[in-house]
Amino acid sequence: NFTVSGSHSFSGSCVTDSAGQCAFTYTGTRTGTDRITVEAAIGGATLRTAGENTWWEPTLLLTPKTAFAQVGDLYTITVEIVDLTLGMQFPNVTVEFTVSGNHSIGDSCITDFLSQCTMTYSGETVGLDNIVAKTVIGNLQPTATARVHFWNLTLTPRTATNPIGAVHTVTAFITREAPPRLSGTPISPIPFNDEIANAIPITTIPFSHTVQ
Repeated sequence: NFTVSGSHSFSGSCVTDSAGQCAFTYTGTRTGTDRITVEAAIGGATLRTAGENTWWEPTLLLTPKTAFAQVGDLYTITVEIVDLTLGMQFPNVTVEFTVSGNHSIGDSCITDFLSQCTMTYSGETVGLDNIVAKTVIGNLQPTATARVHFWNLTLTPRTATNPIGAVHTVTAFITREAPPRLSGTPISPIPFNDEIANAIPITTIPFSHTVQ
């Protein structure tokens, strides 16, 4: 008779063959450690023994999970494969990336001795990208998702000449999605985060200064 306790709870039995062996099999559905107890009655005696099995699961972590970047810049995202149960390392594992939404890109990287690798691409237009990372370890296929929102900041005019004493005005336009251009009230530095990605008011930044 077999009894499993700990992370899982199972019981079962088997009948030994001519070699005195039989097997008990079960499938783990969660991480953690199981204690497996075996009892066998032979004549008037009961034999007992026990063992342990630890179930682990690789997890992908993407950093940053949510980000903002400027059009024209290179954007880099880091993936790490972690095992929160045993702390195992996963070097030389290929991780596949798929970028969809504002850009359409496929790429991959191979983890180093820290179980990490990076993917970099250039943001060419404004808008939101969804990034999916996935890999295969044994019969497991862990995945992770992240988002990056590309914004653009333009200055009008880019160059100008003015005589001393004149007032020179430049206007900065923030564009977060095509085609509308953001215009409205002056802004101060904004603590960007995922919740306000779609809540920032339509905005323009006026600036003027008189040369003395």
